[in-house]
Amino acid sequence: MQKDNPADMYPRLKRGPQTLLQKDIGLILAYTGVSDGWRVIEGGTGSGALTIYLANAVRPSGKVYSYDWRPEHQSVAKHNINPTSLKSFVVFKEADIYETDFTEKDVDMVTLDVAEPWHVYKAAKNSLRSGGFLVTFIPTYEQLKKCTRSLARSKFRDIKVVDCLLREYKAEENSTRPESTGIMHTGFLIFARK
Repeated sequence: MQKDNPADMYPRLKRGPQTLLQKDIGLILAYTGVSDGWRVIEGGTGSGALTIYLANAVRPSGKVYSYDWRPEHQSVAKHNINPTSLKSFVVFKEADIYETDFTEKDVDMVTLDVAEPWHVYKAAKNSLRSGGFLVTFIPTYEQLKKCTRSLARSKFRDIKVVDCLLREYKAEENSTRPESTGIMHTGFLIFARK
């Protein structure tokens, strides 16, 4: 087990607010190509699971700016990331992103995991570089409709909606089959480009 490997850290993360699952985090990393040197704004720190994976992806010369208006959320995330070397690639910012614009400009990606992300799309667009990614995680169809309409009105391009249904298998001698229970829908991921 490696101390700063997000896959090893994930099962041991302290939980507080809802935590993005690895299946959804993996899609974010794969669909955006986030890598060394990227500057990323995260709207909605939560427990810091996505923060940790993003910090790992952008190092050694990138940065993650993680916003949350609730200090108790950031406290959980800091608890999870501070024992690692990944902490030097994250700046935590306590702010209500519904009320305050992001201070960073020309970033490569903005991720949003908040209840009403469509209210933050203008601020996200103002902070993104041309061609930068906006990624939204939301759990319901009602939110999905509001988000996609708002993205189209805001002139984002290449709008793509996905979700990931994960089915694990029990692999035993003479008895390989799907597990009886599993994680199905957790949420929708909406990808868009400025």
